[in-house]
Amino acid sequence: MNELFLSEEFKRQYILCGWYEVEHGAERVYVRGISLEDCVLKIASKDPDFGHTDAELEGGYIIAEHDVTREAMRIASK
Repeated sequence: MNELFLSEEFKRQYILCGWYEVEHGAERVYVRGISLEDCVLKIASKDPDFGHTDAELEGGYIIAEHDVTREAMRIASK
């Protein structure tokens, strides 16, 4: 039986994806980082409005499969 080999670096990579509202619609999100906080700060540094509008975000290690919208918004509004 062949086993899928995932590097340790890949296993530690956090993925954040989804969308958030911007002035003229929705902005899609797909960011990789070392943690949820790292991903959120990457987005917030490019768009100061991130965290202050409606959003739906999912995140997780290897696969973004958990609703992290509330936590991401909390981090962004610090």
